[in-house]
Amino acid sequence: MLELADQPNELTPWSRPLGKVVIFEAISTNMSDVRIDTSRWEREYGKKPRGRRYWRFRIISPSISAKDYEFRTEIPLMFPRARRAAVERARQRGSDQVVVLP
Repeated sequence: MLELADQPNELTPWSRPLGKVVIFEAISTNMSDVRIDTSRWEREYGKKPRGRRYWRFRIISPSISAKDYEFRTEIPLMFPRARRAAVERARQRGSDQVVVLP
């Protein structure tokens, strides 16, 4: 998406000026770089995760010396939205693996 910028300090962190034209870069929503492991959930409940609930996730640390990070969604969410939140946190922590906990 291209827009004209009147003043350079009106730019967002995801934009870069190019003369009078500003190029806006989209934030990636591709989850292919983070693996979601649902095997523990499926072993416990006998089906794939779905529905609205408080979801628990473990973000596997990329470093052996760092502890894994576990969290629970603050509000009940549908699984696809909770999965996106977990992937976002995993990216912030530099991890590439998330486990859905029963």
